[in-house]
Amino acid sequence: MQPNRHPEIWKSVSTGITHSSLKGDVAGMLESVQFDIASLKNMMQVTRKREFPYLSGPKIFNYWLYVMKTYTGVKWKSRELITIAPDTHIMKATVKLGLCSSDVLDGTAEDRNLVAEAWEEALRGSGLAPIDVHTPLWLWSRAGFPPLGDVSKL
Repeated sequence: MQPNRHPEIWKSVSTGITHSSLKGDVAGMLESVQFDIASLKNMMQVTRKREFPYLSGPKIFNYWLYVMKTYTGVKWKSRELITIAPDTHIMKATVKLGLCSSDVLDGTAEDRNLVAEAWEEALRGSGLAPIDVHTPLWLWSRAGFPPLGDVSKL
């Protein structure tokens, strides 16, 4: 069923992007919110959520912001608002490190929020945004949590 939905999902996203920009492209959409994550988040996750399937969800939205910054050089205002993308691997790593109890492994929306909040709290004042630890945690979990000195499994 999913492959049949993909064209409609991405058609909706592209229409949302086009309607969000005088230029009709992603750069124009980002300019329209002045590269402010809070404004973009409000647009994509609240006021126009239906136009942005997949991208409006917290996991994909935050990772997309990170990818845009990393690969396109976007300079976000309020970069600290990019939360960790709480997928299965991030949730497992968070439990392994003792930041949350194993109850969060149920994976509900509330559990994902708890994980994101735990990372925000843990990194507050460190100079790191929660999304900065996403990839190392994801790789560590995916590799089966090898001891920190054993990077050969990563």
